[in-house]
Amino acid sequence: MFTIPPPDGTAHGGITLIIRKTISHYELPSYQTNKIQTTIVDVKAMSWRFTVAAIYSPPRHNTSTDEYKDFLQTLGNRFTVVATGTPNTHNGAQD
Repeated sequence: MFTIPPPDGTAHGGITLIIRKTISHYELPSYQTNKIQTTIVDVKAMSWRFTVAAIYSPPRHNTSTDEYKDFLQTLGNRFTVVATGTPNTHNGAQD
């Protein structure tokens, strides 16, 4: 299990990435700014090798596309992006 606590030390936010112990993996250096926190893990499963990155962007920040691109460039030239999670947005239907 790889965990990045919330940057402000509160009980919300932060990242946890869980990978089964029987799957070969190791943690890579994380990417941390005020607007983006990540935990990054290199995984080798059978004949595949890939990188898994969990990203948290605190809702109080307006993170730009260029800031996300800066992070993605740290992953190297060959990667596939799968974006999942809970968006930190609100609209009239949710209130």
